[in-house]
Amino acid sequence: MDVTPTSPSLVPFEIAEKWPEELQGLALKNIEVTIAPIQNEEPEKDNCHSGKKAKPVYSGFGEMLFTHFGVSGPLVLTASTMCDFVKYPAGFRLLLDTKPAIPENELENRVKKIFEEAPDRHYVNAIQSLFPSRFGDIIARLSGIDIGRTAKSINSKELGELCRLIKAVPMTISGTRGFDEAVITKGGVSVKEIDPSTMESKSVSGLYFAGEVLDVDAVTGGFNLQIAWSTGHLAGSSIR
Repeated sequence: MDVTPTSPSLVPFEIAEKWPEELQGLALKNIEVTIAPIQNEEPEKDNCHSGKKAKPVYSGFGEMLFTHFGVSGPLVLTASTMCDFVKYPAGFRLLLDTKPAIPENELENRVKKIFEEAPDRHYVNAIQSLFPSRFGDIIARLSGIDIGRTAKSINSKELGELCRLIKAVPMTISGTRGFDEAVITKGGVSVKEIDPSTMESKSVSGLYFAGEVLDVDAVTGGFNLQIAWSTGHLAGSSIR
């Protein structure tokens, strides 16, 4: 019988960097994440974008929650269905766009205006209005710019780098929280092995399958519950 190896899905991510722990409990709304496999084994530093380019496996818009181990929330749970850690054991790079509705050039103009309106403030304090609680401090740290500098001391190159960071905050996904925290199980008995009109095995008479035993899964939104109810009802109704 053809069985796809199982793995936890709709599950939170563990993040290699430590700074997300400082934001535990903070939810970011209306943000965008892009996730791509890491092509080398070298971990990424907090304030750089090293490593080879790879085609993204997921890109989405929504809400994300910081936790004591990394990130969770609807956007992350959906993204986890696309991340195959068996195929990509080095993990994945997550890029967080905190201002997806604002093009980078417009963001630069906005931040520049904020700096011009308060030239003698520390730049880390000046940018706080752009972010929810505590997140501005993290952005300032990741930027590599001395937090003691004033807004007027930030040159155009540094401004550009700061805005690129705001549009692509890097995180390294090292793994998931496993089956204990997964909403569903991915993988299972291939649907090719099942009679779709009865849910009975094509090779073993009297053997029926339903729900997460099957290699059928979906994103959040009640779809997996519907799969369980529908296949379970069909299997139960078909048993003689």
